[in-house]
Amino acid sequence: MTRIRAFLAALSKEQQSAVTLVALNVPLVALILLRNLKGMDSGLLSLVYHADLILGWYMFPPLLVCILLTLVLAARRRIACTMCIALLSFYLFYLLADSLAFSIYKFHIDFFWLGFLVQYFGGLGIPAIMILAAGIVLAAIVLAE
Repeated sequence: MTRIRAFLAALSKEQQSAVTLVALNVPLVALILLRNLKGMDSGLLSLVYHADLILGWYMFPPLLVCILLTLVLAARRRIACTMCIALLSFYLFYLLADSLAFSIYKFHIDFFWLGFLVQYFGGLGIPAIMILAAGIVLAAIVLAE
């Protein structure tokens, strides 16, 4: 616990805000990814592995990006926090959309599919009302932030 306190004390106020924003998103990411763990072994080693996976693979890159944003925009704290909130909101929306797409189509959404979806979403059989629904979900995530 003293290492965590020492780490946080060495950060600036902006970086502490970024770390807090990312930390508050860990439960949301875990809930989104929880639906993909059907049939998982519930042993202690498996749970430790998945906790490490969520913290290391899914949360460490957004943490680095948010800290870098606060370094680059050190003089503009509000802009840095707003950009971190927007980044984390889009990241949560992407994880949710990817999780839903994988459960239906059995493939993950990458940049190819994101471009295809934006340009030709009608070809995938997605009605226009789904774009509105996606916007509402994104707005709910932003408000939750």
